[in-house]
Amino acid sequence: MQAIIMIKKQKNKLMPTRAKIIAMAKKTFAKNGYELASMHLIADQVGINKSSLYYFFKNKEDLFATVTLDVWQKLSDSAISNMKRDNGKNGRQICSRICQDFISISLTAGISAIRMEMPKNSHPFFKQVLKMIYETHEQSLKFLKRYNVKDPRIAQTIIFNNLHSYVIGAYMGKPQPPVKQYCDYLASLLIKPINN
Repeated sequence: MQAIIMIKKQKNKLMPTRAKIIAMAKKTFAKNGYELASMHLIADQVGINKSSLYYFFKNKEDLFATVTLDVWQKLSDSAISNMKRDNGKNGRQICSRICQDFISISLTAGISAIRMEMPKNSHPFFKQVLKMIYETHEQSLKFLKRYNVKDPRIAQTIIFNNLHSYVIGAYMGKPQPPVKQYCDYLASLLIKPINN
């Protein structure tokens, strides 16, 4: 019993450091990109030595894969859960909500998916991310088709590029319209009201 309590205490001590590493890695990768972000820089920003960082992640690729999976999991979960709420009548609101969540998650994470260039490798997390992206992509195509959006694939690209532009502009300190207003407008350009 005492050994189980000790293990739980050790886990609790480790979790905050791991979470700090992931949070700082998101910011570092977002600011510098994969190539220029170093494990030494991330360790310094977290306030730990480099060998401690390697206790949690075996290398930079492993850390980057974890960060990528974390961000894309949140983006995918949000998009799919919003689309599941669709009753066939409120497409604009759903589209706007998905866009708002994308911006919010990206800004909170300190990273935009556009800066999440995935190095070509065989890390299993990247395979999970690609599967998530594909599933989210397919669900959003069905959603757009349901609302008779002309050229849904082009519409997806327009949405994604506009969201990235918003996030990158916000990172650069450029004035941006209010998130909800921006997303409502973007949704109104793509999804026309369904006449009953």
